[in-house]
Amino acid sequence: MGRFIGFGFWGFLLCVALAGCYGTLRDYSPRSEIEGQVRQSLLEFEQAYNAHDKAMLGRCLHGEPILVAEVAGVFTPGESLDGQVLQAFFSAMEKFPKMSLGEPTIFMTLEPGDRAVLEVISAFGPERLPTKFSMMRDGDRWVIKKVLYY
Repeated sequence: MGRFIGFGFWGFLLCVALAGCYGTLRDYSPRSEIEGQVRQSLLEFEQAYNAHDKAMLGRCLHGEPILVAEVAGVFTPGESLDGQVLQAFFSAMEKFPKMSLGEPTIFMTLEPGDRAVLEVISAFGPERLPTKFSMMRDGDRWVIKKVLYY
């Protein structure tokens, strides 16, 4: 029995270290000012989705957003552009009224510091999708340019 408990503990640590599968984006401690700003923008995106606030959700997105779904379930596989992106999220809200963003597994800031890429696990009810958010600075705020669900 002692070995089983030890395996559970080490398995838990490995899962946390490698996949970031425990915790939420809210739990994540940013390592830089840019990470903090991007994290805040994604928390606002999550809040807008969960409140079904379509106007706020639109403000979280770039003027010409892209959504790519490589798997079926929450979104129709393929690429959505511009107005189709908001419509895809509105349709997802009907089937999956709540979404949560898991702790980031990869965070990169691209030169000259006005673009960032963040990978998280997006949970839509029982559906869990690895997700890559490509963000860009738009004036004094960060917006989502591209979302890739894979």
